[in-house]
Amino acid sequence: MDLNEKCAAFVKDIVTSGVDELNAVRKNVFDLLSDLFNEKISTQSRIFNYIAANSIVVEVIDEETKVCFRRELPLRYEETGNGVSLIGEDITGKSSQISFLSEAAYEKIKDLTGKGPSSPRCGGHI
Repeated sequence: MDLNEKCAAFVKDIVTSGVDELNAVRKNVFDLLSDLFNEKISTQSRIFNYIAANSIVVEVIDEETKVCFRRELPLRYEETGNGVSLIGEDITGKSSQISFLSEAAYEKIKDLTGKGPSSPRCGGHI
């Protein structure tokens, strides 16, 4: 039995009470497989301070049909401790970026713009 046949047999044997449970099992299996592949790919245990890619994969579950769709999109992805940025082009070909800030980055911006705490963070030292 080859790998595709083993996977097909596994999916066929899954007993669920409904579509939502089946999608939850699907997510858990993908997460597990992703972790296993990453362990094989990255032999060194390290902390990621910066993650970047020239394309992303988006997975959505349609609210009406509950069918899962995966699409690879030509968006630049950058992630740091400050948040996540998606960079691409708009319909005219002009560069466009959307960033999702972490709570820490948001607090830094508040502090830099004078909307942070009125007391010094360093215990009263100037």
